[in-house]
Amino acid sequence: MVEADNFISSLPEGLQKTLKLSERVFCLGVSKSGVIEACSESLRKILAVPEMPVGNLVEEIFLPAATGASRLTIADIAAAGETGSLLARLAMSNRPCRLIVFRQGEGYTCWGEVIGDKSTTGLSEVSGMAGQIQELLKQIKKQHDELQQGLKTAAWLQHRFLPTARKYGDVSAAWHFRPCEKIGGDYFNIFIKRGGSLAAYLLDVSGHGMASAMLGIAATQYIRQTIDGFENDDLKASIMPQLLAKLEQEFPLERFNLYFSMIYLEIDHECRQMRWINAGHPDPILLRNGEAPILLKGGGPFVGLDQAELVDEQQIELKPGDRIYLYSDGITERRSQDGGFFGEKLLMESLARENQQPLQKQTNAVIADNDTYGAPLPPQDDITLVGLETGADS
Repeated sequence: MVEADNFISSLPEGLQKTLKLSERVFCLGVSKSGVIEACSESLRKILAVPEMPVGNLVEEIFLPAATGASRLTIADIAAAGETGSLLARLAMSNRPCRLIVFRQGEGYTCWGEVIGDKSTTGLSEVSGMAGQIQELLKQIKKQHDELQQGLKTAAWLQHRFLPTARKYGDVSAAWHFRPCEKIGGDYFNIFIKRGGSLAAYLLDVSGHGMASAMLGIAATQYIRQTIDGFENDDLKASIMPQLLAKLEQEFPLERFNLYFSMIYLEIDHECRQMRWINAGHPDPILLRNGEAPILLKGGGPFVGLDQAELVDEQQIELKPGDRIYLYSDGITERRSQDGGFFGEKLLMESLARENQQPLQKQTNAVIADNDTYGAPLPPQDDITLVGLETGADS
């Protein structure tokens, strides 16, 4: 639903002034199905109703000009969109009015004036600015189309950076990735470094839309290029502090007005040890056969705040069959219909309940639990869950 303030503020300044000065001129936005999606405050006053008629059908508000005719329909509005104007009556008071109709996307913008007395209404100004309105609507549509094309391109690039393999040496991988829009802020990858150890990361860029998408793609490229660029001597020691310092230099908050959380981990080629850093990201979960899930706590600030020195590297010894889960806050912050959060507790309960399932089936089952919890509301953030499982004893 379009907010009334946003609807009015998108109009040229002269038209906004006309709405404020005249008590008999109004404006409304109508969907292709005939539902009023937004309107000016002046229409509410003209109708003498306590609330805006947003959500009503146009046929509930307007009648055709001819007395005794059936109610006005969206077909009449559509026809007026071709000819430009339409005579009608207000259903509640039977007062005559004139509508000027403009196509906008799949819907319509209608300017109206109550007529039939000697008052000057200023609708002639609206008629005179018809060309300006049409040009504005064309510009809005062009910008919208360009944005949608850009988002499609970014979404294609985002999926190009997702891992393709499900097996990395003795480590199996599974995941579920679902952006809440065409392009999201979550990015992850899994790969084998030079030297044979497995590397995996998950990052979550603040915000949504094109800016967040492009920052996420740039960070994804930069992480892999930086790791591949380390010399062999560098790989003998931990690269994590260096990687984090380079990310801080490349993606400062003041440059992009965006930041991102990130968890980066490495598992040695013998699957005996995992080391990781956590920059403002939800804590990973260790799932060990026969034991309750464990949150691997610890970490520091987001990437972009120039505080890399506050992010400590951590490590844990692994056992055969251990599972490590990385996830974005879109899972834990998923809301139910009554406003509750899914949270870490329900996430770990779901993981424990599905512990005997194969890795991908367990991952899918947890997402199903999350969807059930949030139904019927759609997710308000990206949903990402990545599972890694070390090989069992041979």
